[in-house]
Amino acid sequence: MFFAAIGGRFGLRPSLPATNGYHPATFAVTTVVGFGFVELAGLNSTVFNILRIGGSVYIL
Repeated sequence: MFFAAIGGRFGLRPSLPATNGYHPATFAVTTVVGFGFVELAGLNSTVFNILRIGGSVYIL
């Protein structure tokens, strides 16, 4: 919705800096957080179970 709104209001060319900044930053943060949680869950099975149950409750 964010990118559709920017593109609709300002056009394609002015919306490119937002797109080019958002997607690499999101990829970097997701990668760092993902590897961190994998390592944390691998070290402690209790943490993994809490994340698993919490994620299931969140989805429900």
